[in-house]
Amino acid sequence: THTRGWLYLNNGGSDTFSDTFSGNGILTKKGTGTVTLAAAQLNRNLPTNTVVEAGTLRYGVSGALAYGAGTGFVELWTSGTLDVNGFATSLSGLTGRGCVTNSAGTAVELRVGDDTLSSSFGGRIAAPLTLTKSGAATLTLTYPGVTREPVTVEAGTLALGPGILLTNGVDIA
Repeated sequence: THTRGWLYLNNGGSDTFSDTFSGNGILTKKGTGTVTLAAAQLNRNLPTNTVVEAGTLRYGVSGALAYGAGTGFVELWTSGTLDVNGFATSLSGLTGRGCVTNSAGTAVELRVGDDTLSSSFGGRIAAPLTLTKSGAATLTLTYPGVTREPVTVEAGTLALGPGILLTNGVDIA
């Protein structure tokens, strides 16, 4: 059996988390504030690895959240935001109804699907983020106007829910 732990980051202001959470467990951001990850997190949990219930979880380093086979999804609740903060980002999967944003203002790539599990995202991917579907599984987008930037399907399947349009085209790599 696997022992699983939880790390809750609960704040109402602006804080930096400089430690590394590793092993089997779920990182959960609670509270209305912002937490900046100043170290790469190494935790693994299937199917969900990281949850942003409220507020903002912000990248402070490249690879701030673990990704790849066996790491699990990032789940964004409606009041949760993942800010990649100018770092090109890879996620094993993306679920929920929150928002992925890039406060740095410089266009970077958001790669989703570096796992073998399919995920469905009903939230928004804010500019300037380009979306690349990677990995063999399926990513389903269900939010109208999910992104205004170009989308690339590098591997696997990108599925669109009923009435979902990608306005700047799709590149099939």
